[in-house]
Amino acid sequence: MINSLKADLFRLFKSRGFYLTLFILMLHQLMVIINEAVGSIGIVSDASPEEASHVIDNIIWTAEVAVKQSSHTTSLLIYLGLPLFVMIIGFDLVRSTYKNILTIGISRTEYFLSKLMIFAFVLVLEIVTYYTIAFLIGGIRNGWGELDSNFWSHFGQVLSFQYINILAIFSLSMVVLYWLFSNVGAVIVAVASPIILAIMAMFLQKDWLAYFNFQTNIDQAWSINLQTSFWQNSMFYPFVTFLVASVLSLILFKRKPL
Repeated sequence: MINSLKADLFRLFKSRGFYLTLFILMLHQLMVIINEAVGSIGIVSDASPEEASHVIDNIIWTAEVAVKQSSHTTSLLIYLGLPLFVMIIGFDLVRSTYKNILTIGISRTEYFLSKLMIFAFVLVLEIVTYYTIAFLIGGIRNGWGELDSNFWSHFGQVLSFQYINILAIFSLSMVVLYWLFSNVGAVIVAVASPIILAIMAMFLQKDWLAYFNFQTNIDQAWSINLQTSFWQNSMFYPFVTFLVASVLSLILFKRKPL
């Protein structure tokens, strides 16, 4: 399994797609901080139109402000994570090269876990890079702001909250990928499922659906009261979704004939 992890990391870091994704991410953040305006992605509730654009007038975009405002479009990482998802998990499955890996002694469970661990690790790098760029550009241009212990504590909770919600979305795609061995199907699920869940939460007005509104929760993470039950449930439900989807994906994969 260790050798599989090393091989996947080596192939990823040698891939042009990996560096192209990072370049697009850095370019996006550069444009956001320079223009001092953050647009919306996906479904936005009509109840709060002022939150849709997240444009703040008469305020200096320090590192602190840049990080806070960047949090409103962190769901962008869903789309920038798709190429990484395909390169790490979908590459061998779609081309059936996973069969060669399984014949050299690694079990299906070890293969599955190695792919999942690599993707989860790369997703951490992506989200940390996303905020680091905003922090550095904002700090260098306009100063660093009030970076006290409350800021860092809140930021850490927001980061973990957004990360588990993004993982939940990709876990749904993972089920389709291991079921159909189709990158196209997995990409469609990653793009469509957050939109469908957001529409359902908006129109059905069921309290429990709000916890599955992953994309909206990602973009509104900084504004959510950390002491409320909504925050706790919005951490619990995507985590359970990730676990259930991962187990289901593994079961599907283990039942696939070589």
